[in-house]
Amino acid sequence: MSEHVTLLVYDITMGMAKAMSMMIIGQQIDAVYHTSLVVFGREYYFGGGICHDAPKTTPYGKPIQEIPLGQTEIPKEVFEEFLNDISPRFTAEKYDIIEHNCNMFTDAAAEFLVGKGIGEHYVKQAKNLLESPAGQMFKPLLAQMQGQVQNPPPGFFY
Repeated sequence: MSEHVTLLVYDITMGMAKAMSMMIIGQQIDAVYHTSLVVFGREYYFGGGICHDAPKTTPYGKPIQEIPLGQTEIPKEVFEEFLNDISPRFTAEKYDIIEHNCNMFTDAAAEFLVGKGIGEHYVKQAKNLLESPAGQMFKPLLAQMQGQVQNPPPGFFY
């Protein structure tokens, strides 16, 4: 039985990046992305560890986009084994807003489920932004958000 896989995209700045980025760093940033996947009736995400909750009830607010990624034939039990296998790579201690973030977890899970990632637009956003001269000024704000976002929320940890 196939299952729908949907990418949820959140803006962890809640509109602040879009409203203030041009003024602060001289570069327009529409959002700072947090992503997750909805499959098997749950929303899976990296938030202090690998978590899952009822869809759209996570601490990240309301999604700004919902993008269908396709169908998966992979059973829930096999997906859960995959999550158990990768869970040592996705812990609060290993989180890094540039090199090892929520979007990289979502990308790996999407690749496993549907055979394609979520796209470099999401996966490399923080790295691309912070490597730009203007992005260096944005780094303290992202670091502050990193601490706020990665405090483990309620949910199931693998």
